[in-house]
Amino acid sequence: MSLEIFEEIMSVYLENIEKPTIESLWKKIGGDKKGYVTIEEMLIVFDKNMPKCFDRDIAFEIVREIDSDKDGRLTYKDFYECIKF
Repeated sequence: MSLEIFEEIMSVYLENIEKPTIESLWKKIGGDKKGYVTIEEMLIVFDKNMPKCFDRDIAFEIVREIDSDKDGRLTYKDFYECIKF
């Protein structure tokens, strides 16, 4: 699955998601504990929850694009903006 198709699917799926739901997703993946989620942790989430949607290289590219300051960590702001894109 290409990045463009993934973005389109996620856009349709998540277009009506509200902030409290995004916050609960953030907590579920552990972002609230440290204030960030590493790229590797996000890849584990992708592997665990969407193993057949796309390969790990594409997942890595998606997460790398989301990381606004390119430090290998996704902040809540990165995560929120990705979900609400």
